[in-house]
Amino acid sequence: MRPLIIILVAGWVGAASAHHGITGQFDTTQTVELTGVVTDMRFVNPHSYVYFDVETEAGGVLPWRCEMRAATALRRSGWTAELFTPGMEIAIVGSPDRRDSQTCYLITVTFGNGTTLERYEQRRDIDDVERAPRLANGQPNIGGDWAAPQLLLFGEAARGLQGLRTPTSSVVTGIAPPREGGAGAVQFGGVPEGVELTQAGILAAEGFDIQRDNPRQNCMPTNIFLNWTADFHVNRIIQEDDSIVLRYGFMDLDRTIYLGMAEHPQDITPSRAGHSIGSWEDDVLVVDTIGYAPGVLVTRRDLSLMHSDQMHTVERFSFDVEKQSLLRTYVAEDPLYFTGQFTGQDTLYLSDVPFDTIACTDLKDDAIQTIASEPVRIAVYGASGRVGSRIVAEALSRGYRVTGIGRSPESITLKHERLSVATGDIRDSVDVARLVAGHDAVISAVGGANPDSDDPLHSVPRQAAESLVTALRSLGEEAPRMMVVGGGSTTLDESPGVPFVDPDDLPEGPRGTQMLGHRLALDYLSAIEDVRWTFVAPALQMRPGERTGKFRVGPGIVIRDVEDRSVISMEDLAVAMIDEIEDPHYIRARFTAAY
Repeated sequence: MRPLIIILVAGWVGAASAHHGITGQFDTTQTVELTGVVTDMRFVNPHSYVYFDVETEAGGVLPWRCEMRAATALRRSGWTAELFTPGMEIAIVGSPDRRDSQTCYLITVTFGNGTTLERYEQRRDIDDVERAPRLANGQPNIGGDWAAPQLLLFGEAARGLQGLRTPTSSVVTGIAPPREGGAGAVQFGGVPEGVELTQAGILAAEGFDIQRDNPRQNCMPTNIFLNWTADFHVNRIIQEDDSIVLRYGFMDLDRTIYLGMAEHPQDITPSRAGHSIGSWEDDVLVVDTIGYAPGVLVTRRDLSLMHSDQMHTVERFSFDVEKQSLLRTYVAEDPLYFTGQFTGQDTLYLSDVPFDTIACTDLKDDAIQTIASEPVRIAVYGASGRVGSRIVAEALSRGYRVTGIGRSPESITLKHERLSVATGDIRDSVDVARLVAGHDAVISAVGGANPDSDDPLHSVPRQAAESLVTALRSLGEEAPRMMVVGGGSTTLDESPGVPFVDPDDLPEGPRGTQMLGHRLALDYLSAIEDVRWTFVAPALQMRPGERTGKFRVGPGIVIRDVEDRSVISMEDLAVAMIDEIEDPHYIRARFTAAY
């Protein structure tokens, strides 16, 4: 075996971001090059993994694994588990996992005979599917197995995932000419123009955690739109005189469309599939669906687009005999969670690979080696304060090493073997650089007025923000990320772009100066692009309380509970901040947390 080679290459964004990029599992700005010997192959859904041993420069061996497409999608492309025989040598170009230092996202693999396969490469000839265009009753024959066209990578573009294409042949197998209209808004994570969240929709989105609650990350169906084309699985349509059954290959979602039923029943049990009635209008199948269980339409890092049990959808299926394709257009309306119409379309083609259930076996959390093999190190300014002391306690409870920094370190009374104390002034950038070097994150939980000036630009929060940025710039690539705790009322928005408090309405004197200083700190950071900053805007009411670990997180718009209160305990704010360090969602952004 050749030694481990890791080459970092910045700047590729492409197919990975359509699935894993949005969840943040893989760092799509970097690549690794690995050579090793295969030890195992897990040919499963929703993602297969190849396992291999890599020899290190010191002569040792590191076990690695690289994530591939779903077994169903690989079979469609002619890949088999037998391609990866234990004992054979392979070379892989991939993107590193953010949490597991010995896992990657496979982009290309080269075998011992010199053959290179790209992630989406097609390895088999396509067989035509013969079928009658209509049934005996005259209806278009849409029964059978269908799949979305697979995207391919080619040449050097595979390394950057910029060169997505579909074949230009006219075969009818789900490997087809470029799609008419693509897969719709859902497939690529977009929200159609004109769709706006209501207040209820914002509240629902703020309570949705993309890591914890994303259905596809938990082997569950997401919605009837996304799952129809997700990961290029094969679907099956079973066509009867009085019903049509849609069996989704991705996450095993089944739908029954009742033909000849004029109205939906009154006693519908809400479900992910809803209740569907259909009719033929000429040769177009029109499907009307209600009775959905609340869920998500589009997952996003900021505010996901959720839907309630009031969502109503209309789909239209059209069969193109010449192209052997099935076009679906759809419209969704939800008066509770959003205004406007959620629209999109997708096209499937007859598949010569049969439908199969997914048998979901998610291996993403079976880490080989966690990146954080050493305890996370954070520095906390204001460690003796009400918020800072709780941040310190939360970090220590998770095994972190903490440096508490203040002008009067003797005020930090907590004693712990992983807590060290240092004297420092956050407004002295040179001193800050010296103290935070070697840490993974630095947190500012300082406030207060500047006794030497009543100018908000000279307030402690505003000066601290600028000093931290200057210090971290001086540390270059080794600089930790920074988090700044602000004041909720002046750093939160009532609605997008509308501040909760008008700066002109702030009280005079030191309190008003400090409040405005927090806002000026946020405004200053918002223009910084070369430092990994995060601004934490607490709820409107923040007070000592209990650590519940149950709260909602959002991008800086006031979060209110059912009693119209914006509240969080200092203990839970600390939980939210340490959660953000462990699972970053708001780099160069603001977030808030509340019940």
